[in-house]
Amino acid sequence: MKVIDMINMINEIIDNMISNDSKVVYINELEQLFYQDVVLELDEIITDLAAEQSEYLIPDPYRFEDIVKVTVSDDVYLKTTALDKDINEYYKTSGGFSITPTPENAEVDKLEIVYRKKPVLKTTDNIQTDDCQIMKDFGERWGTLYQYFLKWKISIDLKEFAEANNWAVLFEEEKGKFYKWYQSAQPNLSNRTVERDW
Repeated sequence: MKVIDMINMINEIIDNMISNDSKVVYINELEQLFYQDVVLELDEIITDLAAEQSEYLIPDPYRFEDIVKVTVSDDVYLKTTALDKDINEYYKTSGGFSITPTPENAEVDKLEIVYRKKPVLKTTDNIQTDDCQIMKDFGERWGTLYQYFLKWKISIDLKEFAEANNWAVLFEEEKGKFYKWYQSAQPNLSNRTVERDW
């Protein structure tokens, strides 16, 4: 389901003057919450190493903090800081991250980076084309998560606090159902591997 379809559905159910900008903020809040606290999906990016390359960029929408694992050939590198760097470690730089030691044999070395999956932030300009990510990744049945969350937030904006509390309770119940389902389905969910040239 597209973001605009979800917003239109909510507008038909709840008479409100809340802007689409605010609703997009709420959808982003929901998705960021889920992919940070509930969903444990991983994306793996494999790239060729360049000899003597000192820095690697982090692709959108990821940040340094989303890196779960860095491997060069078969060696796992540990996270550290630029001040404490040692052999087989990686650390944050202003433009991405660096590894030590700098690779010498780029022909055989492969850099594998595993990121925690994050949804791309939605914008009002793209609501016609952006998907509701939880529904896209896990099925239309989880549209109720969006509905309850949006109704909860809109009710707060409208100062209908008793109504907001009801929607919050329903959202938490649905979130619990999703979590239970996700835990049982997780072994069957495949992580994604992406080959990328930097």
